[in-house]
Amino acid sequence: MPQSRKRRSWKRWILLLLLLLAAWFLPAFFPGIFPAGGWKGLGPWGDQETARVSVIVLDQDARPVAGARIFLKNRELGQTNENGEFSWDGAKSERDDAWVADGTKRGRVDGEGSRVELAPPTRAGRVLAKEPKLKKGEVVLLAGRGEVLDRARTNAKGEYAIDEDARAQSISFQPDEQQPGDAPFVGQDGDLAQAQHEEIRGRLGGIGAVRFSVAGTWRAKGSDTALPFHATWQTDADGNFVGRLPQAARAWGLVEGRVFRIASGDITLPATTTASGVVTRAGKAVSGATLSWRPMVEEGIPAVMPPLKIKTGPDGTFRLKLSDLHCELRIEAPGCATRVWPDVAPKADLKFELAPGTSVSGTVVDQHGLPIAGAAVFGHGLPEADHPIVSTKTDALGRFMLDGLGGAKTRLRVHARGHTSQTMNDVSAGATIAAQLKRR
Repeated sequence: MPQSRKRRSWKRWILLLLLLLAAWFLPAFFPGIFPAGGWKGLGPWGDQETARVSVIVLDQDARPVAGARIFLKNRELGQTNENGEFSWDGAKSERDDAWVADGTKRGRVDGEGSRVELAPPTRAGRVLAKEPKLKKGEVVLLAGRGEVLDRARTNAKGEYAIDEDARAQSISFQPDEQQPGDAPFVGQDGDLAQAQHEEIRGRLGGIGAVRFSVAGTWRAKGSDTALPFHATWQTDADGNFVGRLPQAARAWGLVEGRVFRIASGDITLPATTTASGVVTRAGKAVSGATLSWRPMVEEGIPAVMPPLKIKTGPDGTFRLKLSDLHCELRIEAPGCATRVWPDVAPKADLKFELAPGTSVSGTVVDQHGLPIAGAAVFGHGLPEADHPIVSTKTDALGRFMLDGLGGAKTRLRVHARGHTSQTMNDVSAGATIAAQLKRR
């Protein structure tokens, strides 16, 4: 009998100990259920001292902003009152994760959590869309050769705000619901959206029920800057198409490898020619190399549309039908330095020699050491005049491997949405780097 009582007594002590451990650790594993600071004074979460965090949100003229939305990471906490004030109880370590949004303007709560000044974005505008249902979509900031630097969603009025980037060359707009013939393009600072437009009605002979790329440039009156744009149009079963372009714009279409000038009326597609040849490295055939052809449409300028791509076979050879136009050719291959030929006439028996390539690897994290997935990493072999830009993105753990570099040194640039960019000069070939980006 005494032994059974002792056993029950030990069981009670063990159960009590388990309950204490559960009370100790549960708030750390389930912060959404328990208070932000856990059980104050107990357990490892007790070190995260809670405090009353008060914020006043001001505009650029130092006037309070009422109704500004306060977020903690992706969770909305509430809105500012008529005096632009908002307060909440939270751990001091959470302050850096708080930010404020008011329309297209944003700001971040600083370490003191006392004042946020909302500034308009560096670049804002209005998408070109005649129908209300086309005004909702995604604006994409593009660097040269189509690398995506930043994205933003438009509101119901078609307005967008997107961060400026020094290397940006154009902006594109992808509507949620695109109709054939509606040109989804915007220009820097909204210039294209303010242009007068004309309707184009044409017909592609012998081509029916196909989607084709449209690209071109437009200059505002009195401006020397050519704004690029691109779109996707579609023909009906008889080859007819309808679209809209800015007045005085120069535009070209691309279908089945053939480039043609966009105009009203019947369009005769140009004849094609065959480009063929071999890609080698140190005299040996390179299989699986990717050749990207961009036709020259005007004054030696490649069309701002998706390139025609083809891969080399096991013997390093390729064969492609395309318009009889000079092209910019970019060749990428495993273990080789990416190379660009700015002016290539498509013909038979072309030969392209690649040099051995180098690589740079590394990780991208934020100021707290957390990995940043999807960050864009750009590499430019030095000297830059001799090597093209190559790019890649980080994986879910913030890791990247940038191949196809040329030269012994590389200039790296790392960009992630919502973070400051970082540039690293004279990075050695084969190096492993660690980039740390701060949140804006």
